[in-house]
Parts: sequence; structure tokens; C-alpha cells
Amino acid sequence: MPDLPLLPSDSEYSLSSYPSLSDSSRPQTTAIDTQDLPVPTTPQPFPTKKSHARKQPQGHIPRPRNAFILFRCDYTRQKQPTLQQYDQNGVSRLVGEIWRNMNADQREPWVLMAEAEKKKHAALYPGYKFNPRSRKQPPTQESVQRLMAKEAEKVVTVEVEVAAHAREEQEEWKKKMVEIYYPPWATRRSLTQFARRAMSCPPPGAIGVEPYSELVDRAIVTTDR
Repeated sequence: MPDLPLLPSDSEYSLSSYPSLSDSSRPQTTAIDTQDLPVPTTPQPFPTKKSHARKQPQGHIPRPRNAFILFRCDYTRQKQPTLQQYDQNGVSRLVGEIWRNMNADQREPWVLMAEAEKKKHAALYPGYKFNPRSRKQPPTQESVQRLMAKEAEKVVTVEVEVAAHAREEQEEWKKKMVEIYYPPWATRRSLTQFARRAMSCPPPGAIGVEPYSELVDRAIVTTDR
């Protein structure tokens, strides 16, 4: 997207503060060809709601639009095919640069329309005064502490759940080990006998020995005599 100069936001409706550039980033002023400008059209009725605006209270009265805003509406509506490569910020920068380079005669149609809209607005809303909404106040220490306590409670809850899950896994592992070493079919007596048989088994490589018998000893002694 082309590097375009910065402009004030559209919410700055003062006619004395048209979009301008700082001296350090301002390019050479070039004349604007009238044929490249949009055709001034009758302004649409006062907008009651903006899709990009903050939520407004019930019964909110919109401000009358200034000359630049009316010019921007005409330009973006009539030059839409040439603006597809820009986002909303880029469009505002581009239109603002064009408006800044326009002479008084070129601006006059939209200046007159802005004055007419201002008079119509005054007739529709007598006694209207612009009351800008104050920015959100910084959070108090009490609200910060309350938020921190809530976050700490969430952390503790998660840690408790993780610990409980770990205990469940450990208990499950213990049950599996018991089933492996002490199967359900085995009784205490059978396990004891199995252990004795296992301990009485000769180690690998041992020489077999005939069991001792007193009858065999007596037979040997009788034969020798």
C-alpha cells in the first residue's frame, strides 16, 4: 500500500482543522485537476448509527458533518473502483491529501453544503450542544485488586484440578501393579506356596543329589558285613 501522510481522524469535525501534514513529511503541493474531483451531491440524511463508531446512548444526536466529511463521502462513493487497494486509514490519508491541495473554489461546493447541513441540524435539534464523551477513567486500586484476586483464584483452581488428576493417575497405576503381582485368582496360601517352591528351586548348573533315606544306609551296612 502506498506510503501516505497521516491525517486526523474523521471524528475531528471542526472546519478550521482540515486534514494536514507535518512540515517534515509534507510533499510538494500539487494542483488538483477539477476533472479528477467527485461531483458534489446532495448529502444523505443525518446518519443515526455508524458501523465503526462506539456504542452510543439511547437518543444520541449525531453532529452535523463538516465540508471535508461531505467531500470524503462523495469521493469514496464515486471513486470506489480506484480505492480498492486501500483500507479505511489509507483512504482517509489519500482523500485528506487531495482536500489539502484543493483551492478555495474547488472546496466551495462542499463548504456550502456543510453550512446548509449545519442550519438544518440547528432547526431539527434546537438547543443542541456537543458534549464529547470523556475517556474511560483509569481503574481504581480496589478494582485492580479484585481482578488480581479473581485471576489468582482461577490459577489455584487449575492447580487443584491438575493435582487431583495426578492423584487419580497414581491410584490407577497402583491398582494395575497390584493386579500384575497379585492377580485376583491368587489367594494368600497359594502365593505363599508359590513363593516357597520358587525359593527351593536349585540354581542353574547345580548337580542333582538323591534324597537321603535311612533304609539305604542300613542296606549298605548289612551288605558290607
